[in-house]
Amino acid sequence: STDATGGRGYNLWGLSEDGKSVVITGDFSSTDTRGLATLALDDGKESELFLNPKYDIDGAISDPWSGRVIGAALTMHLSHSYYFSASLQAMQKELDDYFPGNNVIAQTWDRARKKVVVLVDGPATPPSYYLIDLESHAVQRLARAYPQLQESELGQMRVYNYAARDGLEIPAYLTLPPGKAAKNLPVVILPHGGPMARDSMAFDWESQFLANRGYAVLRPNFRGSTGYGIKFKEAGYGQWGLKMQDDVTDGVKKLIADGIADPKRICIVGGSYGGYVALAGAAFTPELYACAASWAGVADLRKMLKTDLHETGGTEKNNAWMSASARYIGQPNDTTLDAHSPALHVDKIKAPILLMHGEDDYTVRIDQSEEMESELRLAHKKVTFVRIPKETHYMQTTNSRIRWLTELEKFLKENIGD
Repeated sequence: STDATGGRGYNLWGLSEDGKSVVITGDFSSTDTRGLATLALDDGKESELFLNPKYDIDGAISDPWSGRVIGAALTMHLSHSYYFSASLQAMQKELDDYFPGNNVIAQTWDRARKKVVVLVDGPATPPSYYLIDLESHAVQRLARAYPQLQESELGQMRVYNYAARDGLEIPAYLTLPPGKAAKNLPVVILPHGGPMARDSMAFDWESQFLANRGYAVLRPNFRGSTGYGIKFKEAGYGQWGLKMQDDVTDGVKKLIADGIADPKRICIVGGSYGGYVALAGAAFTPELYACAASWAGVADLRKMLKTDLHETGGTEKNNAWMSASARYIGQPNDTTLDAHSPALHVDKIKAPILLMHGEDDYTVRIDQSEEMESELRLAHKKVTFVRIPKETHYMQTTNSRIRWLTELEKFLKENIGD
């Protein structure tokens, strides 16, 4: 069940291995992070099952044969599987040893646990399925995404944490173009969407495309991102355009100070909330960016909230999305939100803007990009707007992704070189 107003609901994963309890994810008093607990079926007693003091649990791992919960999934920089039994944990260690430096997630196995299908990916490893025979040590690749890519064509990803202006550590990842030194590079800032999400060292197709074209790519997990504990997430409440935006700005300034970024060749790019960050960056820190590109980005905060309120017919007391919006953004009648809405401040924008949006987007309506384009044109700013027919918010089709990357590559080349 989910408590729509609290933002601290529980997820139910299934029965414990002994069948005497149900396993839930929730926020427990002993740590700041979300973990796994059991609820006894006979008396409802809650007991902690698995917690990490720094990172939130992604979810539970279930046995493919019994369906019972047998472990926990957790993302640090890479994804990790922690099993409650020593034998399964030993199996996981053996699987990890086949693919060092990558995410190795067991998908299923035979009853004897001798043959395992795993999903493998990593910073420069596209997602691939393998069948591993733990007795003969035979490894057979079953399928691979992006089979034409060679490792030499891909960028090197590294951890690039930095301190925000108030001292909060911001986890971040920097992908460098192959064969280039980390000095005076053209840079793309690529904040994630959500904002209730996070980046990791999993394979990222956008980062690798951009690195292949010669750009360094910074992906910051600004405050408000999930995965780093309750306090880190709640530090983003009410901070659209404020501290959350400052966290991204501080990452840009760190790249410049470290000599990695050419300060005249920085573009900010993102989708959904990341699109908002891109547009807000162009509007509120125009001195930093030579261009900005948004896929389905939010441009007018109050307009979006009013649209959501009208179309869901809900309030923050009975609708989980409106509750989350109220915590992260605010209320539809809060006029102070206008100060953080890029569409209302296009006069401050100096850089060219690329807008792309799916016509069938029901998460962030296309009227957000339409308003942004209209205001930019009225102010005689440089803007390109590409509408994608039959596409949703999530860039789901191959053709849409190719169109996005094609338009983005052309836009970046025109404005920060290649």
